Amino acid sequence: MTHTFSPRARVLFYGDDFTGASDNAAQYARHGLRTRLYFSNPGWQSLQVAASECDVIGVAGTARSLDPAAMTDELLPVLQDFACLNVPLVQYKCCSTFDSAAHTGSLGHAIRLMRQVWPDCFVPVHAATPEFGRYTLFGHHFARAGVEVYRLDRHPVMSAHPVTPMNESDLALVLKEQGFTPERLIDLRMLDQ
Repeated sequence: MTHTFSPRARVLFYGDDFTGASDNAAQYARHGLRTRLYFSNPGWQSLQVAASECDVIGVAGTARSLDPAAMTDELLPVLQDFACLNVPLVQYKCCSTFDSAAHTGSLGHAIRLMRQVWPDCFVPVHAATPEFGRYTLFGHHFARAGVEVYRLDRHPVMSAHPVTPMNESDLALVLKEQGFTPERLIDLRMLDQ
């Protein structure tokens, strides 16, 4: 289904859980962007109205807790509705602890679904949220617990997570285990240049 529509919105996002989605919406609003967050996919017509009124539209979903088949049922209709809005930036807001696995909340599967809707899209992966104590350095992810910062696979909570225990800190390897191989790492040296 193709629609001709010129939205005000410049960013659309899907949050893979309510906590992350609501915080993401709050961050956009904090920076002066008129933001609307839905608790589920409101459908094309509601999204079109919101995109004409707001700078940022978000959908809080449940993909973080779902297996790949259920993720497809949950996420694909949202992405397809997003595609009809012709907004230049679509964000998949994952948890900044990156806790996902091939069987639950697979970020690799989410990327494959996005590539199904936007075959030639550029997919940057940014997991760090320093204000929440989440850091990525040379592709390895770290998270604060109390006052200490731990590599993800040594984090006292994330390494022992009951559903998605993190046994790797290299985010490229985490994604590769989930069926998506990043093409390149942008590290501190490249940023310094």
